[in-house]
Amino acid sequence: RLKTGDQKILYVPESRVLDNSAGRFALSIEEKDGWITIDRELTLDVTAIQAETWPDLRALLLEETNAAGRTILIGKGQDGSSSSGGSK
Repeated sequence: RLKTGDQKILYVPESRVLDNSAGRFALSIEEKDGWITIDRELTLDVTAIQAETWPDLRALLLEETNAAGRTILIGKGQDGSSSSGGSK
């Protein structure tokens, strides 16, 4: 969770889900009452990875560590003043 206070939210990543044969990665973003809540979930559906499943596991792990899904920008409004609200 990140408190935005009276700062304007300039950018938050889009919520997304990746399902494949190795498992599932989900990223959800909620903006409410001056807070941004980020929920990241990585679930593996297999206990042993076979060679043919490696590309799917790799895709899940790369998605989980992708900087684009971790970047949030908050700051002052264009006129230099802080803006209240929490919509993108």
